[in-house]
Amino acid sequence: MFKDSENKYVQSDLESIIKAISNISENGALESYFRPEGKFNDRVVALPIYVVSRNKKAEGTLRLYGIRISNSLLIIGGGGLKTTQAYEQDEVLREHVERLQKIDGVLSGLSSEGLAIQDAIYNLTVEID
Repeated sequence: MFKDSENKYVQSDLESIIKAISNISENGALESYFRPEGKFNDRVVALPIYVVSRNKKAEGTLRLYGIRISNSLLIIGGGGLKTTQAYEQDEVLREHVERLQKIDGVLSGLSSEGLAIQDAIYNLTVEID
């Protein structure tokens, strides 16, 4: 969908996201690759951090959301074109972030019960509302 966009800003954002994912695969999910999103107490993050300056209402910025658990564990979620000041103002982006927040809440609960998320994540199924 976005890879075929003729919008130079979307293409630039997509290239930034791809480069960030490449860096993550080589160096780990370092905190510096992400911008915190969501609430203060969750681990929801967004890519990219750096985008070409533009009028956001007219052009928008491409976002990919995820849950950064540690330098070695990142759960990639959904994303889309952000054309509003805050993700909460966009129904699609809000749904992506809220879903990730719910997943993070379940994972945090399991972790506080003693489950080692990094060890269990590959065989873990969680149910959210």
